[in-house]
Amino acid sequence: MAYLEQVKETVVTPPSLTFDKTMTLFRGGREIRLLYLGRGHTNTDVVLYLPKERIVCTGDLMESVPSYMGDSFPEDWIATLDTLKAIDFDTVMPGHGVVFKGKAKIDAFQKYLRDANHAGDGAEETGTDGRRSRRQGGPDGARE
Repeated sequence: MAYLEQVKETVVTPPSLTFDKTMTLFRGGREIRLLYLGRGHTNTDVVLYLPKERIVCTGDLMESVPSYMGDSFPEDWIATLDTLKAIDFDTVMPGHGVVFKGKAKIDAFQKYLRDANHAGDGAEETGTDGRRSRRQGGPDGARE
């Protein structure tokens, strides 16, 4: 069956359970926390936290490689990552890339965001509009 015909057959089921900031689930003796920490990659980034295992699953909020920022909230993202760093974890399972330990990659990404936010500073003096730097996609210009 063609893709478009399959899409027509899709029945969208609205959620029967939602949350605003946090939700805690218990499954098989495991505590699972769903956390909305603020805007970052999108305005709907949710982190899954396993406190006993000291693991955070960050989705696109924190990746192990520079991420696409076209629909992001760069200034909010920095503050949201500060909130993430305040959580007691050792391991990050990012939305893309490899699992990593510690908070150093988060610090580095926050620095990148700060640099990107200020890339257009002084554009009047240089005769540029500052947009090129913001479109680069990463510290080395690579895009995902």
